[in-house]
Amino acid sequence: MRFLALALTVGLLASSGRAAPVPKQKAPDNPDLAAMQGKWVLADVRFNGNSLGADFAADLKLTMEIKGDTSVTVGEKFKQRVTADLVFDRDASPRRLTYANSKDTDLDGKPVQDRDAKPTNRVIYKIDGDMLTIGGFMDGNEWPKDFVGKGVMVMIFKRVKK
Repeated sequence: MRFLALALTVGLLASSGRAAPVPKQKAPDNPDLAAMQGKWVLADVRFNGNSLGADFAADLKLTMEIKGDTSVTVGEKFKQRVTADLVFDRDASPRRLTYANSKDTDLDGKPVQDRDAKPTNRVIYKIDGDMLTIGGFMDGNEWPKDFVGKGVMVMIFKRVKK
């Protein structure tokens, strides 16, 4: 279940203990957020620097759509949807992203309870054209220092062309 927690909105699931509301950021104020707008599909998953393979990623049937400063990630295989607010720290190196105020539901919108659920998750990211790379630890409490460190799960998304 911990992998699913990270895989769905990069490990971001809601819990009963909510964090304080996070201020919203508009796409025009943030070029990274503007570049992330649209729909993405999971293309690869790496753990400890090793790829788990394109077939593994495809089998998860994971998509993420970013509209404004909100991310909606759908995991068809596990029949879950996670919605979260995106908060950026572009001054950090590597750049940091916090998924905040997340809500985990099934595909019909009913809340899903998860013992690993967290209201926030901290990841690092890089965006290069139509590729979005997000890396984080399973527990989501700390930002990794890089994308290949011990215990770091990296998810590589490819933009879905219209």
